[in-house]
Amino acid sequence: MLATRHQAGVMDMTTVGESAAVPSDLREARCLTGADVGLLILRVVVGIVFLRHGLQKFGLFDSGGYPNSISAQQDMLTFFGYSSVGFLAWTITLSELVAGLSILFGAATQVGAAIIIGIIVQFVLGPQWDAGLFGNASSGGYEFSLVAMAIAVTFAFVVLVVWGVGVGGTPPPPSF
Repeated sequence: MLATRHQAGVMDMTTVGESAAVPSDLREARCLTGADVGLLILRVVVGIVFLRHGLQKFGLFDSGGYPNSISAQQDMLTFFGYSSVGFLAWTITLSELVAGLSILFGAATQVGAAIIIGIIVQFVLGPQWDAGLFGNASSGGYEFSLVAMAIAVTFAFVVLVVWGVGVGGTPPPPSF
């Protein structure tokens, strides 16, 4: 392996194998991997879903049966037995907006993931728990919520810096 120093416009080169020389600044560049692309796709989808869930409570989208206003969110929370539904409806709505933007743009991803986990845990332990994992004849289960929570936990542990500002430092350079 041959290494030279940068002198008067000469590029620092390291010999790789016997036939190729790679500039050292390229060795330190971050290359996208299949995992990076997969996490990016997952981040965009989850971010858009949570952002839309928050925005639909302002009447911006057809809700597909879910609350399409703050008052409808309050009614749903009342139906499930929650108290202080006015405060909780606004908290959930704003949390969905913040989490969606956070995950979508990769800014404070772990905060967005924690918000998603908090939203989902309160529904699983509240209205979904009695129906069981896959639900029963009268109510759906918490299987989808469990999947969404697993995705959020993954976001909390994986630093998402691909095409986003991310947090948690610089990823290690790829090895050649």
